[in-house]
Amino acid sequence: MMDKKVQQAVQLEKDGQGPIQQQQLLTLEPDELKDLRMIQRGGFGDIYRAKCPRFDKEVAVKIIRGAGEFSKQLIKEARMMQRASHPYILHLLGLYKKLEGEYKQFGLIMEYMPIGSLYSLFQKMTPEPVPWPLRFQILHQVAVGMSYLHHELLPALLHLDLKPKNVLLNKSLTVQVTDFGLSKIRDATSSSGTVTGGTCAYMPPEALSDVHSKPQEPFDVYSYGILIWSVLAAQEPYPGACAERIQNLIPKGQRPDERVLDQLGDIKMLPEARNLMVSCWEGVPTARPSFQDCVLKTQEIFAVYTVEIEDAVCTVLDRLKKLSAEEGEMTARSTSTQYKMENSPPGSRGPFLVKHWAAIVSQLQSVDPILKCLLQEEIITRQEQQFILSKDDPAEKNRRTLSAVTRKGEASAARFYQLLEEREPFLVRSLQELAE
Repeated sequence: MMDKKVQQAVQLEKDGQGPIQQQQLLTLEPDELKDLRMIQRGGFGDIYRAKCPRFDKEVAVKIIRGAGEFSKQLIKEARMMQRASHPYILHLLGLYKKLEGEYKQFGLIMEYMPIGSLYSLFQKMTPEPVPWPLRFQILHQVAVGMSYLHHELLPALLHLDLKPKNVLLNKSLTVQVTDFGLSKIRDATSSSGTVTGGTCAYMPPEALSDVHSKPQEPFDVYSYGILIWSVLAAQEPYPGACAERIQNLIPKGQRPDERVLDQLGDIKMLPEARNLMVSCWEGVPTARPSFQDCVLKTQEIFAVYTVEIEDAVCTVLDRLKKLSAEEGEMTARSTSTQYKMENSPPGSRGPFLVKHWAAIVSQLQSVDPILKCLLQEEIITRQEQQFILSKDDPAEKNRRTLSAVTRKGEASAARFYQLLEEREPFLVRSLQELAE
């Protein structure tokens, strides 16, 4: 049964008197954003970084593919998202709109998070582990943020795509949950007609077994259970398995491999975290705890680490600062290579790799450092990397990598070529001379 306050709030929304209608959605035109440049390709939109004089800060702009055809739906969902005001929720600053004749382009404007996502944090810190106090703080803050969306907002907002890539971190490593409430837009702009929103590995069995099931709060709780496993294991679930296989396994009771956690050793509060994880990914939705329950459990877990969190945060921030400096040096060293790439004929890298496929497969000494860069830049996924590395034969790893990058298009092939030229200059030079 719907709570009386919720019923009243929903009715106000329908009557046009609720907080969604009262709050004006700020819309920015293209000329209000300076130095707009792409930083990431997403599942249903591309993310850009820009300077915004109106807000006097850097912002992230998520341009949603196909949203022009569903602009009314996008504006409605954006208004709902804009209501969220919480320390652990990334606030929506406004809407981006670009109109050129009949062409429409829409996007969401949020504050830019330079550290990136929880997913990228684990990638950057490898092989050094993320300290346990920070891991448990992140799990607690996610639970608090999700509890706010479910139990404090009226009407409640479901996330429907809770995963490490949608948990951002600010400059103090405080959680900023993002991309909540986008499932309806995602469904509208998707041509696949698949199950509601979400990422397969984080979706509950009821959503995968019945495409007509109506998402409820336990949907997000299940995703949180998988996210707990991911944070504890410091990796993505179901490594090496394709989406179709995962979609078949989850309704049959398959969950991420808990044996990975058995190898972590004697970690304080790890058993308690595992118990919460298992209760969250229960197959029966009504058996899962609420996020209010998750907040209480994670508070108990994190309380043990409270005195250690400041040192843990400083350790990670120092490591990220060092990595940033190293990346700056690498960028400076590769300036000449980048210049040559940008001034070479377009569309030349993919054919070059295909033409010299056999030579690269047999002569490339080690593809591992190239793979690491491709993963950090999200050109390949964690699952693809693990599939490539599952073979000990270097030639087979080279072949699988080439297959992955050429399949993704010219931009991916060009980046692979650049990395190959940086790490194996003599090999590339000999192949170029051979081509001449």
